[in-house]
Amino acid sequence: MPDNGVLIADPATIQDIRHRLNLRNINIVLHSLPHNIVIFTRRRISTKITCDKKVIEHVNKVLSQGYDAVIVEISIKSRCRKFLNKLKHLLSVSVSKILSFFVPDVCKSDEFLLELVAFRHESFSRLLSCWLALSGSFITQLDPRTLMMSGLRVCRLNLSIDITDEFYDNLTFKDIFNHIIEVLREAGYRPLKFALVGSSGVVVNEGMLYLLHGILGLPVFIAGFLAIESSIVNNFTLHETWTFKQKLLSRNLRAKIQRFFKYHLAVGAGVLVNYLTLLLLNKLFGMCYDANLIGIILGFLVNYIISDRFVWRRKKNS
Repeated sequence: MPDNGVLIADPATIQDIRHRLNLRNINIVLHSLPHNIVIFTRRRISTKITCDKKVIEHVNKVLSQGYDAVIVEISIKSRCRKFLNKLKHLLSVSVSKILSFFVPDVCKSDEFLLELVAFRHESFSRLLSCWLALSGSFITQLDPRTLMMSGLRVCRLNLSIDITDEFYDNLTFKDIFNHIIEVLREAGYRPLKFALVGSSGVVVNEGMLYLLHGILGLPVFIAGFLAIESSIVNNFTLHETWTFKQKLLSRNLRAKIQRFFKYHLAVGAGVLVNYLTLLLLNKLFGMCYDANLIGIILGFLVNYIISDRFVWRRKKNS
């Protein structure tokens, strides 16, 4: 056992807990001193912070007051002096900001290292016995009300800790890359799926235009409209059944129809931004093809934001 009293659970124990709780992408750390504490963290980088002496002291103090579990929100302040470590910190913060833009429900913008949940060992055993009643939502939402459904006394704890060169000396660029993968995996790779679906829409659009105009001989204004609508239907269907499937939204026909028409608004907004960007950059700087490329990127971002926050928005009580 390390001198700091931290015991990383053996692979068999972790696998058993993950299987019993149906958890994925969750790291488990067992702290054996001064009390037996079970700590869940979302990602491997967060696991490094759980070994911080200040964190353990505060968690133990709260649990000593009679609480069964504590949800810890950690804000990070960099106190690095080495240039490379400052670069790692800047990169990690930038990564957090970008990820929070694309998947705000998974990654917060104000913290690179997020939250953890700590349990008394005996309380965690009780939690296992009534897990079915919790619907597996506590580790993803970290909601005290959900934990209280099992009869546990739960509180929140906000900590601000200084991260020095010692921490960043042990943090590699591979760790930051793995952090990106973990966040995207937790979000179901939503941004990447959205981009792939958009690419497939271009293929459908071009293919339908060739079929309707080039082969069937329909006028361009009719064939073009039908081709565009075909690509929208294609994209909506794939988003509904693949991209945003993880959000578990209502599957009834009325809800799907509402999302279908909302998606038309998202597409229209993206096209409008694309067109206005092209006109503006062309007028100001004489740009054409490169301006259109910039417009496509901005249009994609607008389409994604509206789709994620409006069309397939998950309500708080869902």
